[in-house]
Amino acid sequence: MRTVHLLSIASMAALTACASDKQAAAPALGTGAMLSVDYFADTDVVGFHFEIERVACDADDAFTPFTVTANVDLVDGIFPGMVSLVEQTYDETSRHLGSDMFVSLEAGCYDVLAAPASEIAGDAWSPSADCSSASQAAAAVTDGQTTEITLISQCAGGETGALDTLITLNHPPTICGDDGDGGGEAGSTSGGSDICDGVEIDEKFNYECEPVNVCVTVYDPDDDPIEIVWARESGPSDFALNIGALEVIDFQDGHRIWEQCAEIVTRYTDSYDYSVTIYDLGYSGGSQVRMETLVAPETSQDDLTFPIHTNWIEEPLCYDETDTLVDVPGSDGIDRYAGCSYTTSEQWYCSGAYAVDPDIVAYICDGTTLIEENLYPECPA
Repeated sequence: MRTVHLLSIASMAALTACASDKQAAAPALGTGAMLSVDYFADTDVVGFHFEIERVACDADDAFTPFTVTANVDLVDGIFPGMVSLVEQTYDETSRHLGSDMFVSLEAGCYDVLAAPASEIAGDAWSPSADCSSASQAAAAVTDGQTTEITLISQCAGGETGALDTLITLNHPPTICGDDGDGGGEAGSTSGGSDICDGVEIDEKFNYECEPVNVCVTVYDPDDDPIEIVWARESGPSDFALNIGALEVIDFQDGHRIWEQCAEIVTRYTDSYDYSVTIYDLGYSGGSQVRMETLVAPETSQDDLTFPIHTNWIEEPLCYDETDTLVDVPGSDGIDRYAGCSYTTSEQWYCSGAYAVDPDIVAYICDGTTLIEENLYPECPA
């Protein structure tokens, strides 16, 4: 099963005809439906099945039970589309699809369920395998007033008011070159694109204190804002992890392409695992939050783990014609991070702290002092 995606419900109540306290009025339905495919991502959702059930507002609430059901296609439009109600949940620059259902009801309380559908044929429908349902318990419809509420779900009375239910799709963000389910390979690319390159590492095999530069390129199918979290998953403590700015580097297929780079400095000879986790962002109470905090226990993220192998070998040096130690021709030497203390050749061979062949130690060490001319060769002519 694919990762589930986000659904959003916005419900409004509006004044319609009157009805008695004891008898439910026949609901009047209004729906707008044109679109038949989720073209921002490859989910199976073509619309939603709605169920609205009259429930008690309190222990003294007497009413005639009834349920309204309807199947509604996706709206031929993109949200939030400068609609302030929807911008209470979504960033104004994001792009989401959804369905809308308007129904006139007697004043009272209602349980609302919106289930994503993979197929709709009249009254018949099939549930989505990709996205989850969303619900609101005891939504209050008030006489003569418009009531607005907003709910989120992840994809993955006698007088009369109205209930208008909007439900939108949200998709998790994606690392370029990944399948959207996480666990892709480091260095993967997106079908040959020279912009959306996934995770790029300039060198997985480095020396102690030698910086490694890593860049990750991501996008969100709904063009939500992005947050990237970098973390060391295994290995000794790193010396430095310098994370650069998150930048928009392109716009493709209706969404921004984001890139963030980091400089990783490892101090000790060992293998390390680092990860990047990508979150899409929405709004709650006027503050920007991770979308998955709005749809818990569902998640809305992508991640990838990549290795760095830090090794040790003596500096690539040789003796030139003047018997001076210089970098081996064609080598730029090892670029060490400022302030990071690495293991020198003398420490490695002559300190006795490392498992070096005793025959080698006897030949190139004078006690704890390195005999450099016995270690480094002459430079090639």
